[in-house]
Amino acid sequence: MKNANKAVKILGSTLILLTSLSAWAEGPQCSQIFSSQVRFTIKEDGVTAKEVDVFRKVVDDLNSHLGGLVTPQNAEILVYKKHSSPAANPFQKTVVAGVHYKRTHNNKEYLKTPNFSIPILAHEYGHLIFMENYGRVEPRWTEAIESYQEVKVLRAKRASLQNENNELSDKANSFKIKNEPVPAEITDRMAAVAREIQELQQKDQELMTKFYEVWDNNTAYNEFFADVVAVMYTGKSDSVSKAVAFATDLQNTRNKKFMKQSAEQRDFENHRDHDVDMEGHNFFSISRDDIWDSYLASPTYRKEKATVMMEAVFAAVAKENSYKIDHPEIKFEDNWKMYNKRLSDAIDAEMSARGIQKLK
Repeated sequence: MKNANKAVKILGSTLILLTSLSAWAEGPQCSQIFSSQVRFTIKEDGVTAKEVDVFRKVVDDLNSHLGGLVTPQNAEILVYKKHSSPAANPFQKTVVAGVHYKRTHNNKEYLKTPNFSIPILAHEYGHLIFMENYGRVEPRWTEAIESYQEVKVLRAKRASLQNENNELSDKANSFKIKNEPVPAEITDRMAAVAREIQELQQKDQELMTKFYEVWDNNTAYNEFFADVVAVMYTGKSDSVSKAVAFATDLQNTRNKKFMKQSAEQRDFENHRDHDVDMEGHNFFSISRDDIWDSYLASPTYRKEKATVMMEAVFAAVAKENSYKIDHPEIKFEDNWKMYNKRLSDAIDAEMSARGIQKLK
């Protein structure tokens, strides 16, 4: 199961992308490659302006339906001709996207996958939307990001000190080889460097503990929101789950059976059974069904109320994410159905407050 969980986590950042647009995504095509709000950077030869423009349209359409939410600031889409691991990086505010994806393990054969390009681009960009806005309503998320960034600085400093320590050790050894006493300035500095390294390690541990207290609680909510963004955009309840299954087939993983079950948990229709695991990508399977049955199944809602629904879903997910941070003692694994019900109820409340009634 440990390997299976690891496979799912890897798969969560290797979702692939789609080209059929829903009514929500309809709009005039534009030959502009660079959006006014998000930077698109071609990272590999062979990527055409038309291919980038398809990706640009997805992002611009999503941004146009954010309503009161904030567009990810300084976001960048890195476009590759061939890539095997599309992903969102919340710290650098980047999304990696590929026009072609690896089909075999020998790294020689790549398959163009137009039918899986848009939902995963929408999913990965959905992560940036959530994190940009969650940091504005939840100070602990901003603090967690700052802690992570500080850790990177500390680790760079620690690496530099370690290099200095190695150089000092070499100098000390050169005296020892000659049976000469090691100068005090060398031994004193070695002792000081050792103390600094130890202090940095302790600070690193404290900051990472603070980071994971928020990050670990964030994953399930973040993945749910990103999946909702993709499903709202495509209008297809299985757009994400099919992309997951497709990625599984491409990777020819030994955990293929497990991954198939995992993909089913991310279908927004008729997959309420939770018999896989507590992994964050799959955790809110009941809530996925609930939001589809209650709101997203309606083409009218998706076309006319997309912006309001986006705001409502974010408000509910952010509220519940913070509730989980406040209650670390109420474990996910022991209270799966309770947390799914809480999220579904919160979404209903936010929808109702905005005048959107349940379909059933």
